[in-house]
Amino acid sequence: MSENSLNKREICFIRPMQRHNDYWHYALRQSGYKTLIPYKDYFFLLRIIREIWFKLGLPQKKLWYNPKIKKCDAKIYFVKDPLMTVEFLEWLRKGKKDARIILDFDNRAGTTIDPNLITDSTIEKWSYDPDDCEKYKMCLKPDGYLDYYRIKKAESPIYDIVFVGRDKGRTEYLLELEKCFKKFGLKTYFRISPNRFYMRYWKKYYKPIIPYTQYLELIAKSKAILNIMPEKQRGLTMRDYEAVFDEIKCITNNKAIKEFELYDPSRYFVLGVDDLNTINDFLAVDFKSVSKEKLDEYTLDKVISKIINSESEF
Repeated sequence: MSENSLNKREICFIRPMQRHNDYWHYALRQSGYKTLIPYKDYFFLLRIIREIWFKLGLPQKKLWYNPKIKKCDAKIYFVKDPLMTVEFLEWLRKGKKDARIILDFDNRAGTTIDPNLITDSTIEKWSYDPDDCEKYKMCLKPDGYLDYYRIKKAESPIYDIVFVGRDKGRTEYLLELEKCFKKFGLKTYFRISPNRFYMRYWKKYYKPIIPYTQYLELIAKSKAILNIMPEKQRGLTMRDYEAVFDEIKCITNNKAIKEFELYDPSRYFVLGVDDLNTINDFLAVDFKSVSKEKLDEYTLDKVISKIINSESEF
């Protein structure tokens, strides 16, 4: 199947919907793909009840499965890893005997679902992280970015460095970095949110999660975004791609970024490798643009096409 013959209506993405303006589902649907949520926890209270139900191991989990999935006639299902369970995947396979089912990890394996618990060999397992692929015998996803949203950069940035994200155990390091950046005379905007909504008031510096479109408005006013990843993680993230697609510089602790085809010292500053004393020079140098032809190789459509065409190799 070539990219030009990619039939988007035969593809369905299954992923929970965020409570705050779910940009992911919207962008995929606008791009021509089908999307569904895995569970019928349409409202916040229902989600709480479902999570308690699952944690208590109560029977008949399938009562929570989204009935719209049964009616979907897609031939390929990309099932994203957040809130995913083995039981759901088994239920999906039972109802879609002839479909291709791909468990698609956007997070480190084990933080959501353990790949080793999935014993059905007809369910493919793909991850963006090379280490996880080696550890769990998964397929390595081609690099790619959901490029539906693009920003218009401000002519005169308000901030030098912006960080927006959940705590994820990195807040102490983030706050230390912010102090360091300020010592260099840089103007920062750090917005750290709790891992769970109910932790909102646990720390005085926690702020509510904002919609992705609002985040884009922030980085449009900034010279650089900060991307702090878990130790030893080597896979590229959305922040890394936002840098090259939106021409926003990226400051990251991911040393593997230097192996990225689109790496350039005008685009990425690597913490722990590059001299922090040169951070102002990095922010001042012109961003070296990437050609449209090269960027096209990292778009969502291209990635999906590569995965689908790998069927004979799987």
